[in-house]
Amino acid sequence: GCFVPRGAEAGEPLRARDRVLGLTVGRSARFDVFASAGSAFESRHRPGDVVELDDDFVALPKIATAIPGEVGEVHVELEGELTEVGTLFLGLVEVDAKGGEAAAPRHWRLEFELREEAAPAVVSEPPPSRALERRLEEARGKLDRVFGKARPRGQGARADEGVDPREAKQLMRELERVLGERSSWPTAIVRPLFDFLRPMAPARRRSPDHERAFWSLAGFLLRPGFGDPLDQARAAAIAPLFSQGLAFLKEAQGWRAFWIAWRRVAGGLDEATQLAIRDLLDPFLAFDEPGGARAPRKKPKHVRAEPFDEVLLLASSLERVPPARRAELGGWLLERTWTDHDPALFAAIGRIGARVPAYASAHHVVAPRTAGSWLSHVLRADWGAIPTAAFAAVQLARRTGDRARDLDPKLVGEAAQKLEKVDARPEWVRMVREVVPIDDTERRELFGEALPSGLRLVE
Repeated sequence: GCFVPRGAEAGEPLRARDRVLGLTVGRSARFDVFASAGSAFESRHRPGDVVELDDDFVALPKIATAIPGEVGEVHVELEGELTEVGTLFLGLVEVDAKGGEAAAPRHWRLEFELREEAAPAVVSEPPPSRALERRLEEARGKLDRVFGKARPRGQGARADEGVDPREAKQLMRELERVLGERSSWPTAIVRPLFDFLRPMAPARRRSPDHERAFWSLAGFLLRPGFGDPLDQARAAAIAPLFSQGLAFLKEAQGWRAFWIAWRRVAGGLDEATQLAIRDLLDPFLAFDEPGGARAPRKKPKHVRAEPFDEVLLLASSLERVPPARRAELGGWLLERTWTDHDPALFAAIGRIGARVPAYASAHHVVAPRTAGSWLSHVLRADWGAIPTAAFAAVQLARRTGDRARDLDPKLVGEAAQKLEKVDARPEWVRMVREVVPIDDTERRELFGEALPSGLRLVE
């Protein structure tokens, strides 16, 4: 049915009255949304009209969500509103069975983008089969044995004395024995396992192995932080744990797992959480010249920013940090490259200045002038000695068809010529010479690993 007619004024809420729908709450739901490309629909249809789809309609990205509440059905009417910035609100307003106002009506609002740079929609798999449920239950038992309520060995024992740290060390191996190789675990397994693990977070402090195992699992199970209808709530649930840091501060493997976990879920974290991560990491990343006017930043004593490559990968993956702060980080890293040709630095510069974000909106992209200066620097580097320089150039020079993001054509042409000269992958050259949509292979490169089986991000 129609809920926002073509030609509707931005900022004008529209209600599809006299058409009552049944809404299931407490379960995942997917909404298929279509837009008319024909001007004839401006006056012919009104909110609530039933419209037959034809060639004048194009499919918009699907929206998948879960309406919170106890499982059941409520009656609703649709509301729609188009904002000035191209965001479409789909509202659901509770009514009685005949369409009258409910005594205390509940309102739900679903938001998605109509703009070209909209974040990817998601397609996730159906619920697990019975066989998969049995394996899932066995895997939950493994988690409960390690992170669940401790089982004291004898009377008077400490609360955590019955927990063998060796079981935490072997947990991933045990889960793979039950579920198969971890890269094959489907969304129907990884998200329910995360939901089971998250409330047991306090148990991660039982031993260094527990802490490492918790963060290795939490990040892996929630990657890339979005994609499933309930991921926004999951990311919000785990975000407060960042400020708690680690209990075992001297454990290098614990810190490694910690940084990797936050990088894996970064796509689901809001701007405030990403800024908190940057605030903590910046003293370890800032480039302060010896004798310079700027005072060195004080590094917190309770943080071990190691290994540096993982910290750098995390910081450069925080795409919801405001562009000015992202540009500041890119500037620090570029300064380092004058004396340090570490490939990780060039890879990070490419991610920070990328014209096409992995998950954030286009307004988070670093300004073209800044990215252009970085590209000029990358083009002067020795690509033979720095294997990441070529792909960094691709990310910085990539064409989007958006004048607000694309770099100077002459500079982009220089990048294409150098890519051809070094026999770079043909698809990389195409990304610089023409607008090429992101495919699944490139997404794996952007996220650093495969997405969970059954979870596919679509344009």
